[in-house]
Amino acid sequence: MIEIKIENSKAKVIEQYYTLVNPLLGKNKLGPVQLKVLSKMALVYNNYVHLGEEVANMLLFRKESSSQIRDAVSKDLGTTFNSGAYSNILSGLRSKGFITKTKLLYLPPIKDNKIELSIKLSIKQDE
Repeated sequence: MIEIKIENSKAKVIEQYYTLVNPLLGKNKLGPVQLKVLSKMALVYNNYVHLGEEVANMLLFRKESSSQIRDAVSKDLGTTFNSGAYSNILSGLRSKGFITKTKLLYLPPIKDNKIELSIKLSIKQDE
C-alpha cells in the first residue's frame, strides 16, 4: 500500500478526495466549479454532523449556508456567482446524484478526522 501525504486542512483534504475520485465517476464526472461547490458543502456538513445527519443537512441547505458556500467558491475561483448561476450548479449536482433538494448524498469517508480510501479495479479482458 502506498501512503500519500497531502495538505492536512480539512477543507483541502475534502477537496482532494473529490478530485481523486472524480475521474472514476464516468458520466457523473464533476466540472471544476461543481467539484468546488460539493467540497464546500461537504465541509459545512462535516462541521455540523456531530448534531446528527438530519440537522446537518437542514443547516447545510439553509439560505445563509448557501450564500456562504457561494461566496467561498467565488473567492477560491476569483469570480462571482449570482444566485441563478449557483442554482444551476446545484441542479447539475442533483442531476448527477450528489445531492437532493435537502440532503448531501455523496460524502468523503471521514472517520476520526481521517479519510481512508481504497480503490479496487477489475480489468476486463477484451475478447
